[in-house]
Amino acid sequence: MKKNNLTFPRYVFEEMIQHCKTELPNEACGIVSGVNGEVTSVWKLKNESKSEKRYFVGKESVQKTFNKIFHKGEIVLGIYHSHPKTSPIPSKFDLINHPYQDVKMIIVSFKKVNPITKCYVIENRSSTESILIVN
Repeated sequence: MKKNNLTFPRYVFEEMIQHCKTELPNEACGIVSGVNGEVTSVWKLKNESKSEKRYFVGKESVQKTFNKIFHKGEIVLGIYHSHPKTSPIPSKFDLINHPYQDVKMIIVSFKKVNPITKCYVIENRSSTESILIVN
């Protein structure tokens, strides 16, 4: 497995997509975790902004989720959010606010009938597309 790849079992990927779909028309957000670039868990978070253009999750909620992930023996592999009406490309706001360089950014877009999902490595407020594999 290459360093920049992120691999999802189909059922885990579909769980993430379904979470994003159920939050429409607002942005959804959450965390994916696992080991060695293999995603095994989806952690659905509450978008406290209740907005179709932004998401926000309080530090306490994020920390509780991180504790559960670490207790499970996994690491945070990605932070996902949806773009209800725009393409799956990080916005300037997304780039500025992405907190961890070693954690991927996953964007699920509902701009078209079928959702499109992209994965990115964020460094120095710029993005490089990463490979997302669904088995």
